[in-house]
Amino acid sequence: MLCSKCHSENLENAKFCGKCGNPLNQTSQESLENIALTSLQNNALVQKPTVNYAQNAPIENQSKPKGSMNYVKYILDFLIKPFKTIEEKESNLNDTKNSILLCLIVTVFMVVMSLISTILSTIRVPSYDLKAGLTYKWDFSLIKNVKFLEVIGKNFVIYAGILLLIALVYYFAGLVKKKNVSFQKLLSITSSSMIPLAISLMVLAPLLKMIWAPLYMICILVGSIYSLILFYECMNQEFMLEKEEKLYFNFICFLILGVAIYFIYTNFLIPKTVSGGLDQVLDLFK
Repeated sequence: MLCSKCHSENLENAKFCGKCGNPLNQTSQESLENIALTSLQNNALVQKPTVNYAQNAPIENQSKPKGSMNYVKYILDFLIKPFKTIEEKESNLNDTKNSILLCLIVTVFMVVMSLISTILSTIRVPSYDLKAGLTYKWDFSLIKNVKFLEVIGKNFVIYAGILLLIALVYYFAGLVKKKNVSFQKLLSITSSSMIPLAISLMVLAPLLKMIWAPLYMICILVGSIYSLILFYECMNQEFMLEKEEKLYFNFICFLILGVAIYFIYTNFLIPKTVSGGLDQVLDLFK
């Protein structure tokens, strides 16, 4: 037992310190032990290592890389709530990789649908019968007449060229207006705005035509108007244009695009136009 006065060791049952004569009791001993324990705890707190909270951050805070994006989810969200999606995905749309991939996704989709349309129009042969009138039959042997590489290559160049041309015209128009705009963002907006037109023109319209012929043109008209509105509003939001300014700005850009596409179409595409849905797409830009 320790003496509370001189801290000398004594027998466990001793009542007085053998060195200084100080009375010994259990309470004093407990007090000394509490003092010693408190001292140890204080030393431990002083020597407590610093925790690096940045390295121990929750996994959810260490999110995906900034440039990653779920393209299928983005397209679905854009069709339902376009302006909110553009705002939420602004950093992704400014990314070069995402803008190129989005452009490729839309281009490849239109190329595939044009290829399917070309194949169907080739193997679906019209025939006339006096009793039945005009009928169609399927001749799958004619599929060998389809020039797959030519159809795919030409359509890819045309569709990708249209998207790039639209983005370039608006980008240079923005430079003239001294607007700080990103070409990647403009390309993403252009590709996204083309999605409703591509779906209505190449998927929904042919299906609705089998139900009722006028639905074909109605579907194309609705898809075209929706795509045009999306493109117009998203570009105005990007350039922060107001009132008459946005009207004149877009009119000039559309005029330049119309002249450029008409020149390319009449000088390079008319002699070598691919069959399928391509003519219908290009006719919308005349």
